[in-house]
Amino acid sequence: MIVASSCAGAGGPSGDGDGDASAIVGPTWILGAASVEALIDEVAPDDARVTIRFESDGSAGGSAGCNSFAGGYTAGDDGSLSIEAGGMTQMACEEPLMRLETAYVAALGEVTSWQVLDEGAGLVLAGGETALTYVAEQPLSIEGRRWRVDAIAIGGDAVSSTIAGADADLAFDAGSVSGTTVCNRLVGAYTIDGGSSEGSISFSDVGTTKKLCEPDVMDQEQQILTALEAAATYSIAGSTMSLLDADGAFLLSLVGS
Repeated sequence: MIVASSCAGAGGPSGDGDGDASAIVGPTWILGAASVEALIDEVAPDDARVTIRFESDGSAGGSAGCNSFAGGYTAGDDGSLSIEAGGMTQMACEEPLMRLETAYVAALGEVTSWQVLDEGAGLVLAGGETALTYVAEQPLSIEGRRWRVDAIAIGGDAVSSTIAGADADLAFDAGSVSGTTVCNRLVGAYTIDGGSSEGSISFSDVGTTKKLCEPDVMDQEQQILTALEAAATYSIAGSTMSLLDADGAFLLSLVGS
């Protein structure tokens, strides 16, 4: 379940800020079902969520279907692209998700070019045996939905996936936060100052019920509570929200629905 620290970015877009290569930066790109099916040679499973996101600092990351990955990329205004997948979480999933993950990471390593479609609504990464076709995900608002905890910082640059089958979640509503750490129910308050995609956030008066669970579940609960106590900012990219501390260090990743 524990991943080593992610590797540094391999470099940013080669053009200037107004160059065409900047068109791939920003959105969370979701791999289409046809590409998923081409990778595994069968119908895409309902729970397959495969993504990639390119940042302006040359880092890239996303979901490979089961685990999250982080790495770097180099993109050119001539349409050239290389991707280096770095650290990954180590959660075990059922087939065909594990097979999809292996095929997807391998396909990213073969990518040599990018093409943005429909004025930024789609993206094609090509170069290997399977062209990867994505759609741009629209960002979600923080309120009015459930946010499932997807990954947790566990010290330094290390990140852990949540325990398989033990999904924790949070819901935000007009200053009140509620949810579950899997073992216990959670309630508290929060304040935000920012826009729909990023800003400052703080939690207060967070409490839980007092049920005792297995040690690994209790450890996960404490990691979530510690992260909420330290949270200072949030950012939302597509359906993924990240909570960071005052120094900009990663605390929690949550997926909205």
